[in-house]
Amino acid sequence: MCKIYSYEEAKTTFPEIFSEIPIKLAELCKKMDIDVLGVKDDDTFCGSIKYNIERKKFQIYVNSSHSYGRIRFTVAHELAHYFLHNDIVRVRAIEDKTVNRIQGIYNQLETEANQLASKILMPEENIFMDVKQQTGNKIDVSSLAAKYAVSESSMGYRLTNLGIL
Repeated sequence: MCKIYSYEEAKTTFPEIFSEIPIKLAELCKKMDIDVLGVKDDDTFCGSIKYNIERKKFQIYVNSSHSYGRIRFTVAHELAHYFLHNDIVRVRAIEDKTVNRIQGIYNQLETEANQLASKILMPEENIFMDVKQQTGNKIDVSSLAAKYAVSESSMGYRLTNLGIL
C-alpha cells in the first residue's frame, strides 16, 4: 500500500497526475493502491470508503448509475476522506447518502471532504486562469465543467466559493 496520507504529499509525489486538467483521478487511485468499485444502487447512495482488512487496502465505492462528473466528484470526495479522516476510515466506513443531506444530517466531516474534493478536481490557480481567458461578460460554467470533467453544479459551487460568481 502506498503510504501517502495527505493531498499535498500526493501532489508532490505524483506531479504528473496534477499537471493536466482534468486531473487524472483514476491514475491517482491506482498509484495509491486504492480500489474504485462501481455499484448499482438507488439514487440515495453516492459513495463510501472503507478499509478492507482482508486485502489490507482502501476501497472506494461509487454509484455507477450516476453521471461521469458526479462519479468523479464522489471519488474525489472519498479520497478527501482518506486524506483528512484516515484514522476514522480505518475503523469504520464513511458513507455519503443523498438522504443525509436532505435531512440535514450533514456533518463537518462531509463538509471538509467536499471542500477538498473541489480543490482536487478544480484547483484554484487553474480556475482563475481559465476564467480570465474567457471572453465576454458572462462566465461559461458549462464549458468549464466540461473541461474539468465535473458537473455544472460542482463547478458552480466552486466558482461561488472562490468568489467568482
